[in-house]
Amino acid sequence: MASRSTISLRTKISVVTTLTVTVVALALGALNTYNQLGHIRKLEDKFLHDSVRSAASISYVVMPSLVSDNFVSMNGLVSHYARGSDRLYVVVVDNYNRIMADSVEDRIGSTYQALNTYKTDRVGEGTIRRFMRSGGEAVEVSYPIKAGDLVVGNVVIGLNMGWLKDETGIIRETMIFSTLIGLGVISLGLLLASVLARRVSQPIRLLTEAAEKVGRGDYSQRIQVKSRDEVGLLADTFSTMVAELRGARAQLVEKEALRESEQRYRSVVESVSAGIAMISPNMEILSLNGMMRSWYPDIAVEERPLCYRSFYHPPRDEICSYCPTYLTLKDGQVHEAITERVSEGKTLNYRITASPVTDQDGNVVAA
Repeated sequence: MASRSTISLRTKISVVTTLTVTVVALALGALNTYNQLGHIRKLEDKFLHDSVRSAASISYVVMPSLVSDNFVSMNGLVSHYARGSDRLYVVVVDNYNRIMADSVEDRIGSTYQALNTYKTDRVGEGTIRRFMRSGGEAVEVSYPIKAGDLVVGNVVIGLNMGWLKDETGIIRETMIFSTLIGLGVISLGLLLASVLARRVSQPIRLLTEAAEKVGRGDYSQRIQVKSRDEVGLLADTFSTMVAELRGARAQLVEKEALRESEQRYRSVVESVSAGIAMISPNMEILSLNGMMRSWYPDIAVEERPLCYRSFYHPPRDEICSYCPTYLTLKDGQVHEAITERVSEGKTLNYRITASPVTDQDGNVVAA
């Protein structure tokens, strides 16, 4: 392993500043401008990519409500997800571009009017569209809503890009401030070399130590720097980055736990010896477990057939009078019934138990 230099950073900066103070000041000004512009691009790219991921998460949440035409639930969800300061509106549209839920205006059922887009980017399955409107450039992201492999609509999020203008203003002020500092350094030269070295080396040392701790998995780091120059901005940006990493890590752990929970649930449902079916409020068959599929191998779930026509031979023309599933979908309570079937000359008795499946607002979306 190569040994570290014994010359301190402060000494190095003092020597370099003393020998090449004018050239270094001009070079730092240009480099700072380049880094800040790159920082703005990275911030915007990260914001847009995070927004696409948010749209993907929203599409997963609103899918059951869209599939079941639960407008109340969808409007509640989009209003909830539109509360962030970075979002102007959240809209859910179906495959015919009809608005099914809108966080800003009551336009349900009308056609969503796409604005004049001058640039479109793809991020995975998501789309980023840029267009011009009064006041300047506007941006929105969209993501398909899928039920299995079937696309049933799209989530559209209008983004508030005002923060980027504020960020640009801050960067511009920082660049002006850096230029003034450079002129001062050129004028003062050797007199300010030691002071500048001390001011620069201390925050960098703190940043280096904090970065090493973050690299070892400690996301609690935050740099407290009182200066308002580019080093202070860098420290604030570092602290913000660590906070975002901490949040992203927590979200990743949460998503992994949710995925494992769903896998365990599916494993249990598939392994039980009882037949389990999920029925929509329209009495359509949404899913069958392995036992039910073995009893009714001819049912094509992807076609969403009606339960009272699929589970009876010959098919019924209307909902069964005793149907506990229908009652559960109406009142949200657990209902049971015993029915008879004649199979191969034998009369078989079945106990049917219906339990409600609700969304996060407590609305019954299936049984």
